[in-house]
Amino acid sequence: MRVPKLTTRLVKMQEACRALGCCRRTFWRRWHLVFTAPRPVLQRKGAERRVYEDELAIAIEQSSRGVAPVLNYRRIKGRL
Repeated sequence: MRVPKLTTRLVKMQEACRALGCCRRTFWRRWHLVFTAPRPVLQRKGAERRVYEDELAIAIEQSSRGVAPVLNYRRIKGRL
């Protein structure tokens, strides 16, 4: 697996949906559990979910393989 050389910037869910080519509902059905790490500060009610830019790049690059590449990358980075 090729690791992208991106920053670990957090992007808004709206940007992630645009990059993945999906709507908000599809994001919550398919990608919600993949991208959302337990971040206590962002878990309060009404807080917008954010996605790591490098995880998003893996999802786009390996989209034909589903969510497994993103989960493997998160495990390597210690984000699970």
